[in-house]
Amino acid sequence: MHTGFVKTGLFAFATAALLCSCLSREVPQDTSSTGTTASQSALPTDLSTLGSPQEVVMKSGELRMTMGDYEDCVALHRFHGRIFSKRAMANPRFQRDEAKRCFQTIMLKDYAQKHALMPTQEDRQRALDEAMKRAEAGNREHLLKRLELSPEQLDRLIDLSLLPALMQRHLVMSMNDAEARAAFDLDGRRYSIELADFENAPTDDEVEEFLHEHEKDLSTYFTQHQELLSGPPHAAFIRMGFPKSGGPEDAGSIKAAEALRLTAIQHGATGAISACQTQKDAGCAVYNDASNPYVEARNEHNLWAFRSPEGTVSTVIQTPTNADIWILQSVEPPQPYDTNDPAIRQKLARQAMIALQPAPHLIDKLKPALTVTNPDLKQTTEALGGNFRFFDAVPYLNLVEQKQIESPAVMKTLSEMTPSEMRLYSNPVLDNGRVYVFFVSLMQPPTDADYAQYGEAWRARKAADPAHPLTTQWLSSNLPNMSTLNLAPIQAEYGVLQPNGTIR
Repeated sequence: MHTGFVKTGLFAFATAALLCSCLSREVPQDTSSTGTTASQSALPTDLSTLGSPQEVVMKSGELRMTMGDYEDCVALHRFHGRIFSKRAMANPRFQRDEAKRCFQTIMLKDYAQKHALMPTQEDRQRALDEAMKRAEAGNREHLLKRLELSPEQLDRLIDLSLLPALMQRHLVMSMNDAEARAAFDLDGRRYSIELADFENAPTDDEVEEFLHEHEKDLSTYFTQHQELLSGPPHAAFIRMGFPKSGGPEDAGSIKAAEALRLTAIQHGATGAISACQTQKDAGCAVYNDASNPYVEARNEHNLWAFRSPEGTVSTVIQTPTNADIWILQSVEPPQPYDTNDPAIRQKLARQAMIALQPAPHLIDKLKPALTVTNPDLKQTTEALGGNFRFFDAVPYLNLVEQKQIESPAVMKTLSEMTPSEMRLYSNPVLDNGRVYVFFVSLMQPPTDADYAQYGEAWRARKAADPAHPLTTQWLSSNLPNMSTLNLAPIQAEYGVLQPNGTIR
């Protein structure tokens, strides 16, 4: 195992292997099945029953996933509060990914049946209550109407939603003592960590050099990340709301916006605009109507709109000056970039470079500062404009559950550390546009006394872990090497999204 640690005196930063895309030509949008273990059209399709609930979409060994199973998996997203637009449902990439996710649900169902795992009535009621809260439904009947489900399908979805937790509980409680002790030792290890992170921001000159020297590598990278070759999609909204002044009267504005939101949900945009106009004296204003919508590119704040059907109403959006609601009118698909434009080429090269290697000027400053006799990571980090954090003897399980370290890549490296890698600076870890460097001064395993005292409490805590890590690990280890995939019934039901944004 290589975790990328180096001795302080021999500090060497490893550059991530470059992947690959040609910025000198436009790569067409992928709308076909890509390299997975599934092969499309491997199943014969009876056109007379195309899209019927019994139509087999995916199979492996003795397990079969039908179109009815796929529909339940799509409905399970709605049950969890994730509502996808028609464009998303018709996207071949979504269809492939959803089929594979759904097949994992089939695997969980099979496991539960073989081990007689059944949710309790308390489990089911808790799942129902949480679903009603998410959907803002006052009772079961209202939930059925809001999610467009039959009573029988709702019962199935409740049980499906509980499968990961059921399996997590079973896997923990069925561990033998040796297995439990090994897992306890990992979760109970205490770390003292100095962690630095920096924005990965190469200079224009560094990007230009990268562009000219790694064109073949860029070609490969963008072949694998074709979504980056188009601009972001845009959404058009109707907007209205009430003013805020920063005083106690703002509570009334927020309450009025909540009431306006319910009106929009029940009576649509026309009803909400009418209601707002009758409240002009209270400050309600329509900023954008259907004839003059507000258009915004996709960003972290409006992602809900790109996963929702037209007409979806936002939660109350608060700014320092307003309490507003937005109503989704339409979504414009991504438009391909002109990759012959020098400015576009540099923009794309910057995105690839940030994902593939640390900015050279940052490494040039970090390397000498951390190869001196007594390096000071905190002082170096602050001098270079980064963020420094120190964790003092924190159990690994606390770091996981409380998400104290936001980088999955850093957490993976920590979980794989060996005692010999203590007191070594890590190689840079690239994750989500940041460069992480850390130093572990303590990695202390739990003792026999710790296990004797806390072992049972750990089992209970692990069994109730909402992230279901053992379920995820089991699925990863048991996914079939070979399977067959038939998208024809899915595409007959939902259509196929074309590069120009149309569905056919």
